[in-house]
Amino acid sequence: MLNKILFTLSILSLSCFSQWGDPHAVFINEDTFATVADNSLFSFGDGASTDVPFSISIWVNFSEINVYETILSKNLEWTVTKTQSDHIEFVLMDLTGNDNIKIFSNPIDFDGIWTYIVCTYNGVDETGLRIYINGVTNELGPGEESFTYVAMHDLTGDVIIGANSAFSGNTFYGSMRNVKIFDVALTAAQVLTEFEDESKTTDLVAWWKLYVDIDDFGPNGLDGVNTNKSVQFDDREISNLERVSIREIRTARFWR
Repeated sequence: MLNKILFTLSILSLSCFSQWGDPHAVFINEDTFATVADNSLFSFGDGASTDVPFSISIWVNFSEINVYETILSKNLEWTVTKTQSDHIEFVLMDLTGNDNIKIFSNPIDFDGIWTYIVCTYNGVDETGLRIYINGVTNELGPGEESFTYVAMHDLTGDVIIGANSAFSGNTFYGSMRNVKIFDVALTAAQVLTEFEDESKTTDLVAWWKLYVDIDDFGPNGLDGVNTNKSVQFDDREISNLERVSIREIRTARFWR
């Protein structure tokens, strides 16, 4: 009976991965990134005393490990990066990079595997930062404050997909798809649902599927620009090995 249940779960899990055969964006060098023009909807602090909740979710497949890479950012407001030691880092900044709050994931084995990353913030302080990897909480420790953080500011920088700014380097190498920004702090249950079927379309600020361009499939029409025309798009399905690896992660979580 147990074997039958396990077999059924494996089939159901594998069937959920058809979405990963969807097209995705490929970032190939230091000049490969996309920009989305500044909009107040991308800012989540008043610069004086108050932040508001938000969340970021992204599917990524890194081409390199042990390299610092920026996945998504709004300069001097917030950023999601991979550190040289392969932690995911979520940072919120108070006007300068020095005054910030941040949280790190545990080191992740990203080598050649599609990974689902979610970063959330409840709008209160560093204790409200969360990171989820493949649907479950994954944090090296609690959120921390550097110097004096009060609130993010509504600045004029663009949102950059795959870099920190157009001039800073630390660009992303690999593949990316389904980048979403929400104006709420997703709950653990919502993160797990998104990991399984990517069905949430409420509370969206923007949703860049990265299928054939940097079009926004959310409610606000916040389309981006393929900077230098260097982001490529690939409709190649992921490998069976990648599917099995993620299936094993989900099965292990179910029986934990």
